[in-house]
Amino acid sequence: MKFHALTICALAALIVGCAATRISPTPSPTSAPQAESSPVVVEPEWVPLTDGAEISYDANYEYHPSEMKLSNGKLLRGNSWNGYLKAYVESFPPEKREPILQGITRHVTDYDKVEGVIRFEPVRYMSGPYSQASHLAVVGTLRPESATAFLKFHYYGDSWLFAKSFKVVTDGVPFQSPKIKFRQDHYGGSVWETAYLNLNKEEYRALAEDIVSSEEAIIRFQGKQYYSDLTVTERMREDIEYMLEALDQIGVE
Repeated sequence: MKFHALTICALAALIVGCAATRISPTPSPTSAPQAESSPVVVEPEWVPLTDGAEISYDANYEYHPSEMKLSNGKLLRGNSWNGYLKAYVESFPPEKREPILQGITRHVTDYDKVEGVIRFEPVRYMSGPYSQASHLAVVGTLRPESATAFLKFHYYGDSWLFAKSFKVVTDGVPFQSPKIKFRQDHYGGSVWETAYLNLNKEEYRALAEDIVSSEEAIIRFQGKQYYSDLTVTERMREDIEYMLEALDQIGVE
């Protein structure tokens, strides 16, 4: 029994010694993480559109020159500017160009070669107030010597009103139109009815200015049995205001 005890103790000491002198494996080196590449930031390069105007375009805009990003936050098609708008704007003295540009660049335009006029209307972005929705806007045509402009009352919905008139309430003050002609059309289950009031008439120009300066303006499209209300948005007010200022420089016939 004594021999066996000594043998066991010797074996135990040998095992402990081996464990104490065991060399831990050296961890394999790992490569240092590489820094992520930062996106290249291109600073805007603002270039004046024309003499006498504060509006500029960004020459470094990614879609330039087919699309021009303007300093007033609007976009302008390059072929529109170079095709006919530049020549039109520069037909006016430099001191008139800034308000003309502020109005025109808030609208979409096209050039009618047959009639020799530039047509303008609101930009119908899907996210904006003019696409498939009732709205109020200024539309018309531009010539170097004068413009033709209308205040457009546009109802859009899924049911006919057969509108004959409208009522506008600006900050509680009512304006009732006489019976007027509304143009009607429909497509894909939607209908629209539109009236155009010539802005060369003082009462309609005054109505447009009252709407622009009001805190709240509500339009009621009035049919024989039905009606629909439109609250004029801030975007509509802004577009009308800038276009009226542009028309003051051009002249309305």
